[in-house]
Amino acid sequence: MSMKPYLLLIDDHEMLRISLSNELRKAGFQVDTAVDGPEALRNLERKTYIAVITDLALPGKLNGIEILEIVKRDSPETVVLVITAYGSIETAVEAMKKGAEDYLTKPFEVEELLIILNRAIKLRTLESENVKLLKRLGKLYQF
Repeated sequence: MSMKPYLLLIDDHEMLRISLSNELRKAGFQVDTAVDGPEALRNLERKTYIAVITDLALPGKLNGIEILEIVKRDSPETVVLVITAYGSIETAVEAMKKGAEDYLTKPFEVEELLIILNRAIKLRTLESENVKLLKRLGKLYQF
């Protein structure tokens, strides 16, 4: 039996956090949640996540873009999705430039999020396996 991948969901809206985390668990993920940036950072220090889903507007000192930057700096292979109720083209472009896999405006369909999430994780896994295979081939054939 393989381990379920860990995912971090960061959103200050309790009902969304509860319902979305339940749907993600049904889809096969182990889900940790955070209400704000500092709580998210504590989670990120304790565990490696295959993906992070963060709201853009968070209470307190850190917003979703700042969380995105920290995750991509510390764990570039982690998939990051940004969700927001206050979407704009400018923030979507900024999030994508900083490494977000995608940008969803609330309300969104859970199925849409799962498709984007699973596609991004599969792509990231293939990229990682490709790098490992190329390194092994290089050692084997002295490239």
